[in-house]
Amino acid sequence: MQKEMLYGYELTEEKPTWFKIEEELRGENMIIPCLDHAKFGTNGDEVVLLLEPYNVSMEDIKDLIKFCQTRNLEFEIWGSSFHNPGNTLGICVRCKDKYKKKGSQFWLDRYKYIMEDEEFDEFQKYVLRDFQERWA
Repeated sequence: MQKEMLYGYELTEEKPTWFKIEEELRGENMIIPCLDHAKFGTNGDEVVLLLEPYNVSMEDIKDLIKFCQTRNLEFEIWGSSFHNPGNTLGICVRCKDKYKKKGSQFWLDRYKYIMEDEEFDEFQKYVLRDFQERWA
């Protein structure tokens, strides 16, 4: 059985610890900026919150920054998403000290789930070669 993936994370029912604490403290009054089409994902090391809002204003970004800074979290925004592609953004909210994936590995993980195996193998060779040429 193939695992359901989103942005290189396996979807899970488990919630991040910070999210559980937030729920317990605030209950139904919990407000997380940009909370739309929310899912939880894991990469084995951590559980993250994945959001896919239709639009994000400057005030939303300011609120998300403030929310994350006061909880030792960070977020990353992606210009594409899986929910209604072209109309929503992807946002990953995670603990600062838990973030492991950087650069090329994130994109390789992401594309692995939207490409055929043969196509992905060629793409991976290109990305790794390009990465090595630029940064070696």
